[in-house]
Amino acid sequence: MNGRQENERASAWRTLRAGLRVACIAVVTLVLAAVWFLGKPWHRSAERHRAWRRRIFGAWSRDVLALVGARITTRGVPLPGPCFLVANHHGWHDILAFAAQVDCVFVSMGEIRGWPLVGTMARAFDTILIDRKERREIPRVNAQIQAALARGERVCFFPESRTTSGARVEHFHSALFENAALSGSPVGWAAVRFHTGPKDPPPARVVAWAARPFEQYLRGILLADRVEIEIVFGEGALVGTDRKALAHEAEEQVRSLFVPLEGAELP
Repeated sequence: MNGRQENERASAWRTLRAGLRVACIAVVTLVLAAVWFLGKPWHRSAERHRAWRRRIFGAWSRDVLALVGARITTRGVPLPGPCFLVANHHGWHDILAFAAQVDCVFVSMGEIRGWPLVGTMARAFDTILIDRKERREIPRVNAQIQAALARGERVCFFPESRTTSGARVEHFHSALFENAALSGSPVGWAAVRFHTGPKDPPPARVVAWAARPFEQYLRGILLADRVEIEIVFGEGALVGTDRKALAHEAEEQVRSLFVPLEGAELP
């Protein structure tokens, strides 16, 4: 078999495997969604609801990552709740990796509210949704964050406020640090790092969503052989009364742990 035939055969296998991955993810999602809704009547209290969310959301995230060939390792430990957790952001791998490893409530883009199934899951798992183009949303979102902190939750968000190419840590927006500044809640930080398999494209072409059509991004995820995800939690906590200062210090702390994605280019 010559090199061209080998490449064609490998490409055909990756395409077939991608289809199988989609089918398996659909099955896992439907099964766990059924388990979630069937179990809800027995988990009505806030404490039991949180434990049920952690179990189902964590299991779904771990299963989906395993099905697309992703493996997670961690260094350090996150702050105990109630607190904030902030990190750099490339795409969906980041969210699933944190959900698989950490009990938290996410702040996410409001656009997913209308996505089939994804929007329903986000609301079921207590995700706080924000329309990033509407500054009038900030008071409502901050009220929801405050309620989550009062329940003892860990609130996770990505202050770059968008997915990035992975070439650098982008500017941290300070609006969602308002609650931390007003309440004195501690802010923890983490950096997410990625590697891909030897036969895969570099990580920037697999896990980074920025400046790419969603279809191309999804194709890269489904065709990759392996993705190694490392979450590095920072040591200590940030506390302060100035949201801009908090955002700046958190940005610097994440940058100190950050490793650029291989293959990423500066805009």
